[in-house]
Amino acid sequence: MLIESPSHGFSGKTDHGEAVVHTPEMLIDAQLICHQTALQFLAAKGGRSSWTPARNQR
Repeated sequence: MLIESPSHGFSGKTDHGEAVVHTPEMLIDAQLICHQTALQFLAAKGGRSSWTPARNQR
C-alpha cells in the first residue's frame, strides 16, 4: 500500500465547497492506520509466510 503525500498546491473540497487542508499529521495518521491494519490482517491470516511457496507445499 502506498500513502502518497499531496503536492503543496493540492487541496480538495468538501461537499460544501470548502477547501480541505492536508497536514503532515494527517499523512502520518494515514500511514500508521494502514500499517496497523496490515499487521492485524497478517496476524489474523497466519502471517506473511503462509503465502510462501515452501509453506504451501507442506
